[in-house]
Amino acid sequence: MTFESASQFKAAVKNYAICNGFNVRFEWSTETIVEVACKKHCPWRIYASWGPTREAFIIKSLNDEHMCYTDPTNIHANYHWIAEHFLETIRRDTNYTVVDMLRELQEKYGIIVSRPTCYNARSLARKMLQGSLNEQYHMLPCYVAELRKVNMNSTFQLEVEHDIHHSLARFKRLYICLESLVRGFLEGCRPVIGLDGCFLKTDLKGQLLRTVGRDGNNQMFPIAWAVVEGENQASWTWFISLLIRDLGIVDGHGWTIVSDQQKGLENAVAGLLPNAEHRNCARHIYANWRKKGHSIVILRNLLWKAMKCTTREGFQSVIEQMKTLKAEAAQDLLEVGVQKFCRAFISDKPKCETGYMVDLHAHHCICRYWDITGIPCPHSIACIHFIRADPANYVNEWLKMDSYQLAYTYGIPPMNGKNMWGGNAGSYLFPPLAKKQPGRLKHRRRTNGSQSASRGFSNLLKSMTKLQV
Repeated sequence: MTFESASQFKAAVKNYAICNGFNVRFEWSTETIVEVACKKHCPWRIYASWGPTREAFIIKSLNDEHMCYTDPTNIHANYHWIAEHFLETIRRDTNYTVVDMLRELQEKYGIIVSRPTCYNARSLARKMLQGSLNEQYHMLPCYVAELRKVNMNSTFQLEVEHDIHHSLARFKRLYICLESLVRGFLEGCRPVIGLDGCFLKTDLKGQLLRTVGRDGNNQMFPIAWAVVEGENQASWTWFISLLIRDLGIVDGHGWTIVSDQQKGLENAVAGLLPNAEHRNCARHIYANWRKKGHSIVILRNLLWKAMKCTTREGFQSVIEQMKTLKAEAAQDLLEVGVQKFCRAFISDKPKCETGYMVDLHAHHCICRYWDITGIPCPHSIACIHFIRADPANYVNEWLKMDSYQLAYTYGIPPMNGKNMWGGNAGSYLFPPLAKKQPGRLKHRRRTNGSQSASRGFSNLLKSMTKLQV
């Protein structure tokens, strides 16, 4: 058996010893000669040296007889070996736990290691997969240059911050909006945009801002996203300014924006899109309303009933019921602005919900459900059946298969791997400085009782889908 070098041979011997449950000691180790024996002084021994004729490291002798017992604490099973062994496992599952690692080491190899060793091994494996932080940020300008090369009409905005001497550039923001997504959204989706942000769970913190639309099947359709230093009015203004330029929006007329009640986001939308209809996520409205002491079940049920009303008369009736129970609850709800959450007061143009008179030619029913959603309501379906027509022909064009297919007509072109990116595109870019957040460190996101800690954006989509906005 031959090896490329002494180091490759030694690594193979260590791996063999760990897998077979015994410890070894290196009695002789140079670049040309390696001799290894069992640490328990049993007959097992192996000797290899460099063979100049074959230009390889060759095993010259091997005594494979073992007389010692299995050792569960192998000195060579350090965090370096564990990291290399679990590299592919962690590549497939970045959330692979230390407990699973300890269990597999004991069940598969019969070795026992400490928890700190496994923590160090997992950190090293992640670092090996991701590269060092500086290396990743050094490659970012080349990554953006490659994106521009394969997506020529897309927008990639990279912003940096310089130190006082202008000698060091640090990452600040990155905005990405692909042309294929813009074309698909404009041609196959309704003029409804959902905006939200989330924390990045890295040592450097920061936030991810993103915007999505809704396709003909009421599923999320990504439009643009950005990594920024934090969720505030400045970052939202920067993000929305680039977004409206890419989508060709002027003042927001005919558009609907759905978001939570984050102050910086609301101010940015009001300043840049003054004529857009700005709706709020119903779950955020409920969470803030509940914090004011309106938490009893009957009030909660009335709130959801009020939000779902499609007529102003129905909404007013529910509000009167709420006032009889607790006038302050009704007043706090009305102060939010009924046009931000109630179906009865929102525009019917986006076709996005949030005894009756029916006009089949105008696709209108006095209950407004058909007007808002684009889907015929029970009253209109009764009329359609009366004239022996197909209700599917009265569904809004945004919800038909043709529009759905248009949204996904334009594919995203592939890009080359990093080994094909070429040299550094400009000066080196360094990671942003880690900023410590004020207050005590929080190990888990605080939830508001109406949502789980990991479903913030899913809740926003539900609000867009169910017309609870």
